[in-house]
Amino acid sequence: MSPQKFTPEFKHEVANLVIEQNYTISQASTAMGVSKSALRHWVIPK
Repeated sequence: MSPQKFTPEFKHEVANLVIEQNYTISQASTAMGVSKSALRHWVIPK
C-alpha cells in the first residue's frame, strides 16, 4: 500500500485545528482521518 498524499491546503487546515482551535493531535487526527504521526509533522516543524 502506498502512502496517502495530502494537499498543502488540507495539511494547513488540519494543523490549524490543533494550533488555532485547541484540538489535541489525537482529536484532530480522528476527526480528519489522518494518522497522529503525520499530523505531528504538520504541526511541529523540524
